[in-house]
Amino acid sequence: MDEFNLTKSLLEQKLEQEKNKNAKLSQQNQEQKIMIEDLNHQMMDANNTSVQAENNREQAVQRLSDLNNRKESELVAAQAELNDLQLHLNNTRAQLNKEVKKYQDLINKYKEEKDLLSAEKTRSELLMADKMNLENQLNDSLQRERSTLEQRQ
Repeated sequence: MDEFNLTKSLLEQKLEQEKNKNAKLSQQNQEQKIMIEDLNHQMMDANNTSVQAENNREQAVQRLSDLNNRKESELVAAQAELNDLQLHLNNTRAQLNKEVKKYQDLINKYKEEKDLLSAEKTRSELLMADKMNLENQLNDSLQRERSTLEQRQ
């Protein structure tokens, strides 16, 4: 019976050791489960952060694209306005050139008329001087004829 008790005692010790070992393994298993859960939470948080970062990046790309499109539209509008202003400037310049030519033609015509009037005035003055000379000659001739007639009488 001693052997039986000894075997029983050894088996009980072994059972106790196995229980302790199982308890220790169970605790380690529980700790590993907690660590795995923590890692899963960390991975989910990291994944959420990554998704949020990707969403933020996509939003930033969209904002930049919108801004680029808006600036491009503004540039096209500004270019169209510049083209309109250039066309208006060219039309105004052409109109001014027409006006300058018209006034230049009027000035040239005025100068020609002035030259003609001056020539006409000179001619008129010469004719007036010739008339005066002829009148003087006529008066002299008449005076001589009177004198001659008076002497004959």
